[in-house]
Amino acid sequence: MNKTLMAVAALVFTAHDAMAQNNLTIVVVAGEGAVNIIQQKSAVAPIVEIRDRNNLPVSGATVTFSIGGNSAAFAGGAQTLTVTTNAAGRAAAAALNPLGGGSFQIQVSAAFQGQTATATITQTNVLTVAQAAAVSAGGVAGASGGGAVAGGAAGAGGLSGTTIGIIGAAVAGGAVAATQVGGLTREDGAAPQAGAGGAPQAGPSLKEFSGPFSAQMVFTQSTGGIICDSTRALTGTLKITLVDGEAKGSADVAGTSAEIGVTASPFCSPVGNSPLNRRADVAGGPGALAFSSEISVTSTGIATVTVTTGWSFTGSLSGGAISGTLIYTLSTSGIQTPGGNVISGRGTVAMPVTLR
Repeated sequence: MNKTLMAVAALVFTAHDAMAQNNLTIVVVAGEGAVNIIQQKSAVAPIVEIRDRNNLPVSGATVTFSIGGNSAAFAGGAQTLTVTTNAAGRAAAAALNPLGGGSFQIQVSAAFQGQTATATITQTNVLTVAQAAAVSAGGVAGASGGGAVAGGAAGAGGLSGTTIGIIGAAVAGGAVAATQVGGLTREDGAAPQAGAGGAPQAGPSLKEFSGPFSAQMVFTQSTGGIICDSTRALTGTLKITLVDGEAKGSADVAGTSAEIGVTASPFCSPVGNSPLNRRADVAGGPGALAFSSEISVTSTGIATVTVTTGWSFTGSLSGGAISGTLIYTLSTSGIQTPGGNVISGRGTVAMPVTLR
């Protein structure tokens, strides 16, 4: 071997040794592409997982989150936050506060036993829920689709996590989208209507009933054979406004879907919390009150997915109270592009409610 080849070989081996000594990687579990709402002081906390050369989580690594610009800050107005990874190799940037509108980046750096890695998380701040819905409808980027890998780690992209993340944005979008029930189109914020045959009513001709709902729902989604289960805690208030003498009127659902558990897999990423808001028209007599509302949102990108959320209620008015069952349904259907893997998910829950 001549001197030139020997020098090249030495350079290659030196580079290989350097790479072997620095195989730390950062996996973005949550927060990438999130849409934060300034008005509600609501932001998706970035979560990362640090892995070693064998793709195993690293406990005790030092992770620093740094915010670029003035669009957001951590607790106390800090622009940087340093966290140590837990036993699962994860670190979360809690207490993130959205301050100004537009996109911003969070730089992430990790260090462990002389090894380092970096990653970038991009988020967007908007002022209101309605603006968040518009952003979501334009690309459904509002949920924390996990699985982006920095530093060269392979295979943990987490398409299932990404498509599950789409659901959070779609639900948020449905909170302000128009609903069409019984031939009437309503938008959130519209005045109560008297039903299919009536005119808007006001004053003493309306009677309002309200009560809480609470339940847990397991949403199961399959993407190309990968199964992810997301457990959601649903809480909120159902309000039904009836028109005196007709027992017809409007119904309003207002609440939150909070994820409290997700399948422990690099392909199943958390999606955080989503608002639950819907307005529909109530029909039927006092002994058979009912409403039904369904909204579908379709997103395109790494996958083409249609997310459908539905609310329905059946109940009756008796003794000055409305008793019945409120049903919430969440479903997804679509296809991975490229790859052609089928995406299918569903979750439903029935909640007994009493409104007074």
